Amino acid sequence: MDQETKEFLASLEKENGGKILFKTYAVLIGFSNGQNINLGGLLYIINHTLYFEDFEKQGGLFGLITAKKKRAYKKYKTSIDISSIKNVYSVKMSAAKAVVTGKLAQEQLFPVAGFKKKLFQTSIFLSCSEEPGWFLEVIDDKKFIQTIEERK
Repeated sequence: MDQETKEFLASLEKENGGKILFKTYAVLIGFSNGQNINLGGLLYIINHTLYFEDFEKQGGLFGLITAKKKRAYKKYKTSIDISSIKNVYSVKMSAAKAVVTGKLAQEQLFPVAGFKKKLFQTSIFLSCSEEPGWFLEVIDDKKFIQTIEERK
């Protein structure tokens, strides 16, 4: 891990008041209230809170080629208390995208596991008690689900 990354992670720990217990790259697809986000960023746990925050996108070839009109970057960060997560499971990516675009109700979702999980692209769904559910694409979904289950 390079020095810049170490400093960035240390600043997150200081800002959020604890040690990072879990971290991975993820795509926040959106929320079950029809909010379509579709941003890549860092998903991490500090204390009993799950955080997601995005990064400023670089232009092509590591920022050397830029678009003619570049929009001003606005940081996106959100969090949820892990104890408010009722269930965590995999769903079809097509179903996740349908929910975040308002074409499918959250109640119509069902878990995908076993052989079906290998057949379809999947998303992680965090069903929450008081807040809209989260849809995430995570690199190591098994480890992420296990980590959330252990901390609920």
